[in-house]
Amino acid sequence: MSRTRVTLEYFVERLMAGPRGQIIVCNALDGLYLELFDRAFVREVFHWWRALFVWQRTNVHPGSVAPSKEQEVLAESLHLLVHQDLPPGFRTEPACPKFRLRASSSSMMADACVHVMNASRFVSLMAEQDRRRLAADQLLSVSPERHRDSIGVATSVKVRLRAGCVLGPPRGVLWLTRAATLDSARTADALRDCLGLVHHSTRATLLAIRLSDRSHAEMTRPAFTDAGGHRRFRARADAALPTAEVWGRAVDLERFASESTAVDGEVESVTAPIHADSLGPVEVTPFGPITYSRGTGTTDDDEAFAKRLCSRLGGKESVAYQVKEIVC
Repeated sequence: MSRTRVTLEYFVERLMAGPRGQIIVCNALDGLYLELFDRAFVREVFHWWRALFVWQRTNVHPGSVAPSKEQEVLAESLHLLVHQDLPPGFRTEPACPKFRLRASSSSMMADACVHVMNASRFVSLMAEQDRRRLAADQLLSVSPERHRDSIGVATSVKVRLRAGCVLGPPRGVLWLTRAATLDSARTADALRDCLGLVHHSTRATLLAIRLSDRSHAEMTRPAFTDAGGHRRFRARADAALPTAEVWGRAVDLERFASESTAVDGEVESVTAPIHADSLGPVEVTPFGPITYSRGTGTTDDDEAFAKRLCSRLGGKESVAYQVKEIVC
């Protein structure tokens, strides 16, 4: 792919050629219209994103690629730009700006919050002494299907994290919801649905980690850059939210699959990764495995979600026009 041929206008056209790109563009526009950031921020993100996409297509994915693969590379490039170290060989000057946690609304954590994650990942973060304790009490088991550890307890348990480890991707964001979410979601399927966690596949085991307000985390309303290529993120909820509100609303996957008019799920916010040394013991609530998938039917796949987002902005052609007017 020739760098000189990929203008910002052409880059937008490639984004709008498939649902993954359409979802991200719609969320960029919605965040702008909600005044979570300004036009200059959107232009800067797209400038860097286009450059990294071209670099990825030239050096990592050379030659012709299928449209679906190109959409994956577009989403991957945004995630890499915002949440990971830039690849060796990509531009070093000027320094890449920080694009995550940039929404205008933020506040310190005032209530107990929870972070939901895959149990197999969490087990790797546990202090060895607690891993042994749970194993001795037969509360830590190995799934024969996946050969991975999972926590097999019916109620909450307190554990410590490994010294020096980080909760959340080191260069990414940590997603939070209110602890009250656990009162209504009783199964992994329900938890996945109300928080829009479409990326967790069948048989994945989920758990919730309770974080107290003593963690001193600064929370921010999620923006399109925080979400990266998340396939069910939505910047604009059905219910009107004040610009200063730090909580967004997740997409409820069950409501979306049933084609409900309103699909607001539970609240969601983001913060910087939290170092384990500042947490002390954490309370963990296992929810068991996901038993059925979401996001693959005709009413709830990526195309259906992109169509819903585009329709709120006047349709796909209108979305393309609006974003080109801003970034080109």
